[in-house]
Amino acid sequence: MLGDGHIYVTAWSPFGQEDHLPPLPTFDEMLKHDADSDGKINEKEFPDDVYLFTRPGINVTGSAVSLKSIGGFSHIDRNRDGFVERDEWDSARVEIGKMRQTTGHGLVSLEPGGKVQWTETCSVPEVSSPLYLNGRVYMVTNGGIVTCVDGASGRVLFRGRLGATGTYFASPVAANGYLYFSSGEGVVTIVKDTPENLQGLGQIDLAEPIYATPALTGKRILLRSAKRLYAFGE
Repeated sequence: MLGDGHIYVTAWSPFGQEDHLPPLPTFDEMLKHDADSDGKINEKEFPDDVYLFTRPGINVTGSAVSLKSIGGFSHIDRNRDGFVERDEWDSARVEIGKMRQTTGHGLVSLEPGGKVQWTETCSVPEVSSPLYLNGRVYMVTNGGIVTCVDGASGRVLFRGRLGATGTYFASPVAANGYLYFSSGEGVVTIVKDTPENLQGLGQIDLAEPIYATPALTGKRILLRSAKRLYAFGE
């Protein structure tokens, strides 16, 4: 997204936000699943709810990735004896901790030539693009969390919830001083363009999934759901 001579992009990583990274249990906590009480964890005993990362507020395929689902047991079992023991698990926790130390995550403002001016790392969209309007940058992430940032300084002006949860694949659009946010569950939320706070003006529930970004043409907004093409306006 271009604005006032700068480029605004969102660089998303599943390891970029603390609320996406549930703490890994200690080995003593893992032993709660040790059904045969041998002091080790076999593959059947390895818990399903030990996550590499999660995405709070949504429930779609891939929104939570467990170690077990990606074959983590065989990687942690370094000596291939069919068990995860204390030293193997402790080493795995350290390794995963290093992997989680990602860089480059955030809403980034780039000056001409590619120099980074500022970065905002909280509530960054996974799919949808940011929107530049009147010197401000808006972005919406899964769960319906909107962040408004001053385009020049990177200062967060406000952050709030739309009241429509779920995924957000469609990018926000704006017309006549209003912004339109479309959720994957089919709810379109209209808010006012303002630097003060999130001022919701209304919602339309189409009850059909919306994944595509709406298009603006003349005095109309064209919106494609999973089943229909809608035209709103005069």
